[in-house]
Amino acid sequence: MSSGWVPVELDLAGRLVVCVGAGRVAEGKLAQPLEAGAEVRVIAPQATPGLGEAADRRELTWHARPYAEGDLAEASLVIAGSDDPAVNERVAADAEALRVPCVRVDRDPAAEYPGSAAFPATLRRGPLVLTVGTGGAAPVLAGRLKRELAAQYPPEYGQLAELLAELRDAPEVQAALAPLGDDERRLRWRSVLDADTLQLIRDGELRAAREVAIRCLCSSSG
Repeated sequence: MSSGWVPVELDLAGRLVVCVGAGRVAEGKLAQPLEAGAEVRVIAPQATPGLGEAADRRELTWHARPYAEGDLAEASLVIAGSDDPAVNERVAADAEALRVPCVRVDRDPAAEYPGSAAFPATLRRGPLVLTVGTGGAAPVLAGRLKRELAAQYPPEYGQLAELLAELRDAPEVQAALAPLGDDERRLRWRSVLDADTLQLIRDGELRAAREVAIRCLCSSSG
């Protein structure tokens, strides 16, 4: 039976993320929005030293006061991160009324407003992002699977993803692929992965890896 959760990637760069609460758990939840370049606004009477220092560096805005009506206006994402379940319930209810996704740190499926979003365990390898989500049901399991993925997909995969992104815009590659049909283009890209491109990247031979990839993409024999 479907859980109702659908994995979606959000572009939060320059968008407002409002976090009500500034404890240790809330600080952890803010790591991804801050890394994404979101405009982060924290509302809480007190904050962890880390969040206070981030506010001093102007990485986020901290309003040192309790949550109030209207605080979620224009938010693209809400984090109900208070240590008080009653506050989180109010924040989640207000977010629901505004149809704004809300991550509730004390997610309780039995609550009237348990939150409508969750941060998955995330592994970043350059532009490559691997996520494991359980809808907040089993974060410990998601964390373990993330560690297993980290061992299976080392940083070289990020370099490979960056190389593929670069070659998509390379004039010689565009010229070679333009006359081809979709199926043939997919075969050319797959041939890059089937070649020794990744091993060359592991060996530090980035120029050779690029040459092999271009040969796969531009040669009629793949």
